[in-house]
Amino acid sequence: MLTGGWVASDATIYSLEDERPDWLSLVSVAIAVDDMVDFEEQYTDVIEQKSDEHGIKCRHPIIKNSDINQWTSDWNRKDVREDIVTSLLEIDSIANIQIVETSLHSEWVTVYKEQDSKKRKRRSEEFIEHDLQPYYNLISIWEYLRKAESRPSTHKNVITDDFSGKTTPVWDQIGKMSNELRVIPKGDETYPLLSLSDLTLELVKQEVDDWHEKDIYEYLRGVTPDDSAWIDSDGIDEERDLKMIAPHKNHNVNTAKQYPSPTYYIDTNGFGKNKLRSTEFYNHILRYAWKTDGCAKLFEESKDREYINSEDFLICMDGNTERYSYLVDLNDESVPNILDVEGAKDILEDQLGAYAG
Repeated sequence: MLTGGWVASDATIYSLEDERPDWLSLVSVAIAVDDMVDFEEQYTDVIEQKSDEHGIKCRHPIIKNSDINQWTSDWNRKDVREDIVTSLLEIDSIANIQIVETSLHSEWVTVYKEQDSKKRKRRSEEFIEHDLQPYYNLISIWEYLRKAESRPSTHKNVITDDFSGKTTPVWDQIGKMSNELRVIPKGDETYPLLSLSDLTLELVKQEVDDWHEKDIYEYLRGVTPDDSAWIDSDGIDEERDLKMIAPHKNHNVNTAKQYPSPTYYIDTNGFGKNKLRSTEFYNHILRYAWKTDGCAKLFEESKDREYINSEDFLICMDGNTERYSYLVDLNDESVPNILDVEGAKDILEDQLGAYAG
């Protein structure tokens, strides 16, 4: 399991239609812990207790907002969410919570400024929704790392959910400032700290009426023990910051290099993605990925075959492992473990003691 101090983040978008019909706000929260092992043990204890108390059936130790919605009555849902998330925020190994918010008045923002042939101006609403939203989860981590001197301690091991978008100076700076940087597909379904980042934003959306960094700060201060997290909140909307967070090149960011191994790739050919996600088999894979400090991802052959290696697993849901025999026949070292469902079940049974059928 991951050890030592880590920081994780998530982000969400919110409509400020009461102030202006097309005005959008982005909020990201980064949560840092002093000891990942201690945090995950306490997280698991809280989730087991609260799931039993509220009748929530979690098939994997990670709890999602959709689990709360599915297993609670309409009239109790808000109270249950508040109870669970505030209990998680009381975990004493939480060291820092960094909040950032971006909402822009009508203005033009320059994107792709390092490519003259691609450089263009975006209306602020379009910039927020289409350019900034895909990777806004990075912004709270960037703010957390670049303000290291303003708080008692800063952890430079970074774990974040997978994201898309164009390359930005923020991404480059995070890579340089961090000691270890891991990008996790379906991260908030796999790792407790990413789950808590997601749940914290869901609670904020539920409880905070005025969607600004100061109001969010005041709310989180009120539900976090005084001797616990060092909380900071900032608005990222000044011109000098926009130059950093706007895409500077029209190139897609490459996150695959930051996926941890083992990666458990799942080929859903002939098997619906939504059907897969509803199964215990899928949840066992996520759990095993967490236990082995890896990640799980739906296989995209044209993209993923460049990065798959001998530590990774490729699970064929339709049983046709021969489809990928070329990965074995034509590679010397980057040969993944190719399994059908029964082969994957054997590993999950052996390692987790859970029959994934």
